[in-house]
Amino acid sequence: MTRDTLRSMIESNGIQDQFLLLNPVGKKKLIDYYRSCDIFMDQFFMGYYGATALEAASVGKPIIMKLREDQYNSLYKGDAIPAMNADSPAQIYRHICALVDHADLRLGKEKEMREWLVRNHGEEKTMPLMLALFGLVASGRALPEEISRLNPLMDDQSEEEMEYHRNCLVEAR
Repeated sequence: MTRDTLRSMIESNGIQDQFLLLNPVGKKKLIDYYRSCDIFMDQFFMGYYGATALEAASVGKPIIMKLREDQYNSLYKGDAIPAMNADSPAQIYRHICALVDHADLRLGKEKEMREWLVRNHGEEKTMPLMLALFGLVASGRALPEEISRLNPLMDDQSEEEMEYHRNCLVEAR
């Protein structure tokens, strides 16, 4: 969806006073944007989040995005990021309206997002892992095989995944 398409949809539904569409900025200004926004929208094409979604989650913002839940549920052992999944303009619109119209839903999503981030990426979870990995690297040893086997990125691609990527390449043209 282009910025102009999104703007048109917002205006045609009479909710333009609820939105402030901003231009891309650097990291320092982006942190201010996270803190001042009510809803964060990430990407709607690939289904994967990056640092920006994690940063928005860290300040407790509800996130609307396209999410490959099957992959993230596997990676997080059933505890995928609680983003509001949307892969069509109509779904994006429904999620936005629900969050705008229902403050209790928005506040609940804010709390849920922050709790998820702390649970999965907070200091108690990541520091022991990072210290162990740094120690392993410093010692010059390879990762133990049982850790390597847990990495879903090491699995062979399924036919479904290969078809998905072929379709993405066609859509990107």
